[in-house]
Amino acid sequence: MTLRPWIIAGLLLGVVAGLGLALSRTQGPGPSAQPTPPLVAVAPRIRPLPEAPVRRRTVMDISLHDEAELKDMLHHLDALQRAGLVEKAPVAVVLHGPEIAFFTRKGYASHRELIDLAGRLDAAGVIEVKACRTRMRMMGVKEEDLPDFVETVPFGPGEILRLQGAGYEVRRLF
Repeated sequence: MTLRPWIIAGLLLGVVAGLGLALSRTQGPGPSAQPTPPLVAVAPRIRPLPEAPVRRRTVMDISLHDEAELKDMLHHLDALQRAGLVEKAPVAVVLHGPEIAFFTRKGYASHRELIDLAGRLDAAGVIEVKACRTRMRMMGVKEEDLPDFVETVPFGPGEILRLQGAGYEVRRLF
């Protein structure tokens, strides 16, 4: 099993944070010690959660070929929303790769958790899921094969450029 770099970075972050917590409990402050700021470790390529609500509009350029990666991204957005760090400016999630197959009605039994999570986030105004019709045609997927919350667009990369031109920040997940 191959561990992805972000999993390794997350594990390292947990070890460093746990070590800092253990050290802070074993070393009590001296009589005139100044309070020390908590130990914060940020692994490369992992952005810390924002401290203030996210105010800019974001488009997620999705071309993930692993259901677990897509679920992780949606769980992260769900956690941000639950923490009050995402406002009602939905994140546009543009699907234009084989991951479109995860959202088909006939695959619901296999991908129930992913589809339900995406549907709940869409209903809460956290995300807008958009699927590329060009890629759908190549895969033999029709619009009626997708859940009602998935909007279709003529060409995924073109939609990303359109949203970027409208002021969205683009984040690519490949």
